[in-house]
Amino acid sequence: MRLDLREGGMHHEKRRIADDHVGMTLVAMGSDNVSSSALSGVNKESGTQIASWEYAGTNYWKSHGSPYLDDFESMWENHASDSIIEI
Repeated sequence: MRLDLREGGMHHEKRRIADDHVGMTLVAMGSDNVSSSALSGVNKESGTQIASWEYAGTNYWKSHGSPYLDDFESMWENHASDSIIEI
């Protein structure tokens, strides 16, 4: 686990990334959750999922999925200029 520290704020973005053994990737972004507040309609939740296998052979994954992976990797490796990652 790594913690993204920011001066004067927090990293509040939600991303989930899953890879399988054949190189397929699922990227999910947003505030989607299954809490009682979300399910009852008290909170407004939304989310987007992009599956690499759905867009094989197209530029959609390159323009919509890959940038999220690249940004996450940059942050994870502590190369993002607006984050300090603590392990």
